[in-house]
Amino acid sequence: MKVGKFFKSLDSVSDSFNIIFKTPDCKLLPLHFHVTEVATVFKKFKDCGGVDREESYASIQLWRADDYNHRLTTGKLRKIILNTLMENENDMEMLVEHETDTLSVYTVENYEVIGETILYFLGRKKTQCLSPDQCGIKKEIIEKKCCKKGSCC
Repeated sequence: MKVGKFFKSLDSVSDSFNIIFKTPDCKLLPLHFHVTEVATVFKKFKDCGGVDREESYASIQLWRADDYNHRLTTGKLRKIILNTLMENENDMEMLVEHETDTLSVYTVENYEVIGETILYFLGRKKTQCLSPDQCGIKKEIIEKKCCKKGSCC
């Protein structure tokens, strides 16, 4: 999901709505999460084929503390994000970072409004060979997927 669509989703509901994030394996992130970081990331790199590349994206990092009664509302999340992200970043992808046994990075795939809650569906961020012609990787291997998009496998 692009930053602009993420903002529109927050704008589509009252500032007092609850927020839930659901991982691709159908687990819900703890409801008492904190936003510890909002960032615009610019990445310059060389891929495995030696091609210079650049990418940019927006990221929000969620953290779970022991204050189980803490809840972040849609209005508060919008203010936190607006303090960092600029209007010209609306076309950037929005990623969500959350620590489980390691740091997990998710895409934001979609959202649904249920009662007074907005539920965000997270997707798996995947790695991929960017220069398969340089590495001898067959196209069938790159296109192989184990799960259908949106499923909880």
